[in-house]
Amino acid sequence: MRHFAIVGSGPAGFYTAEALAKAYGDKARIDIIDRYPVPYGLIRFGVAPDHQSLKAVSRRYDQVAEGEQVRFVGNVVVGRDVSAEELLGLYDAVILAIGAPHDRKLGIPGEDLTKIFDPFFTTKEVGKGTGLGLSTVYGIVKQSNGFIWVYTEPGRGTTFKIILSLIPDPPSLLGDEAPR
Repeated sequence: MRHFAIVGSGPAGFYTAEALAKAYGDKARIDIIDRYPVPYGLIRFGVAPDHQSLKAVSRRYDQVAEGEQVRFVGNVVVGRDVSAEELLGLYDAVILAIGAPHDRKLGIPGEDLTKIFDPFFTTKEVGKGTGLGLSTVYGIVKQSNGFIWVYTEPGRGTTFKIILSLIPDPPSLLGDEAPR
């Protein structure tokens, strides 16, 4: 019997669990460990949950999680609740399937978008803009219990994704990972 620990329950974690379950069958026990109480990465937060491709991914994750050899262990932070050394002592293999905890600066234009929603922030020349447009949009979206994401790529343009809730005062499910 092989015992595997996968740290991270997003796509990389579940695809790894699926591959291990196929490769080892009933000769494997797989624990998927995550710092959050529920699995599935961004899908857990309802990011476009009605999109057909995400429904298919969620169903695929469910199939993996329902396998007898897979167990989800939530609310566990490696380094706080259990050390890497302890995991290595308990499992035949420990797989880290997590994203970076923080963004890393790459030194490319447009990477620092943290101020774009601040009043009076502008990248235009003096007198060519007030810097109030995006802060106004941000205010409207937030007052409507919505979220706004920004994607930018030099030479290709910028895309804004806005999601507005139909439910007044919805509970916050996104915690620290909520977009601005």
